[in-house]
Amino acid sequence: VDDLPLLTADAGDVKWSFIPTENVEQVEVIKGASSALFGSSALNGVINFRTSYPKDTAHTSASIATGFYNKPRRNELVWWDNNISIVGNPTYSNLSVFHSRQIKNFDLVIGANSFSDNGYRQLEIDQRSRFNFGTRYRFQKIKGLSAGVNGNYMEERGGYFILWKSGDSAYYPQCGSVSNFHSTRATIDPYMTYYSPNGDRQSLRMRYFSAINTNNTNQNSKPEVWYAEYQYQMHFKKELTITSGIAYTYSEVH
Repeated sequence: VDDLPLLTADAGDVKWSFIPTENVEQVEVIKGASSALFGSSALNGVINFRTSYPKDTAHTSASIATGFYNKPRRNELVWWDNNISIVGNPTYSNLSVFHSRQIKNFDLVIGANSFSDNGYRQLEIDQRSRFNFGTRYRFQKIKGLSAGVNGNYMEERGGYFILWKSGDSAYYPQCGSVSNFHSTRATIDPYMTYYSPNGDRQSLRMRYFSAINTNNTNQNSKPEVWYAEYQYQMHFKKELTITSGIAYTYSEVH
């Protein structure tokens, strides 16, 4: 997200629900070694989500969606009371809001999302809330210099289900085993970028990524990642560009 890795320290995976989709302006999919600019951990390729900056006019948007799960064909899979109508069916809902504006030389972007899903499998619920912001200050006395701080926070509660009763019997609600979890994730991203008059670019980006994972099976973890990257991009004539830099990563898991 915004050129910075979003891999967790404990499992090394991506929590897709943590990506601020209400504030995504561009998605880049880069395959193979062309992703080398994103570091040695991205040599197989990278998916980069770029968040948006405010335009000349302020912008506000909101969206809401809701729905329900239909009754499955196998009656033993129906764990809710649905004898007459769809009132008792499990439902899901999603709400997103977004606002961006320029205040003189200061750019501000804020977004929020709330998601609730009762699930079509008993006890496999998912409820999460996410808030994110982005700031940028464009210096006037030093042309080409800008700095800011971005942030993202999410809290999620839900349940995991074991799907199989045995080798030849599929899922039964009364025989499943559920693990309830509660997790919080947060990132703070300070950055500074400078474009010289000849088009060269220097950037310093940092990220602190924290997560707290708890559940009812005593398998708790607290992973943290500190990341910093300096990059210098030099442009020559005849469309030649040389990019160099240095990156630092420190991970800690309890």
